[in-house]
Amino acid sequence: MNFSIIYALIFGLVSAIAGLLFITETYGKGWEYLWLSTGFAGFFSAFLFSKLHNKHIYAGFELVKLGLVVGITSHWVHWYISLLVSYINVEFLGAYMYGEHIDPFEGLLVAFELSFISLLVFGWIAIPISIGVAFLTRWIIYRKGLKSIE
Repeated sequence: MNFSIIYALIFGLVSAIAGLLFITETYGKGWEYLWLSTGFAGFFSAFLFSKLHNKHIYAGFELVKLGLVVGITSHWVHWYISLLVSYINVEFLGAYMYGEHIDPFEGLLVAFELSFISLLVFGWIAIPISIGVAFLTRWIIYRKGLKSIE
């Protein structure tokens, strides 16, 4: 296993648990599956940006930068996935939605607006957790004697 896989698995799991605990308790019915999009968004963002990151430099500041980017972008990915699923449900599966639904192109911008709000509310904890998971992943790799941090 390499850094990207371990980081993505841990951050995706933590994101799914956070979505399950915080969101469903706060917003109730209709949000039952939100934990799936938060988990996938956490996994996808962590995997993608750790792969794009400089593979050989995992010093403290580099992990902080990585965690910051992942913590921020995972919110946008989550909201875009949620909007896309909503669009598919209405357009192709015949689900009813009060008001207008957002098409995938509009969703690109709306996801920025929604992620800005969610970062104001949850970013104060999501970003430090993302950074912490990056350090935990580095520790796991070194502790288990895995040769590849790439």
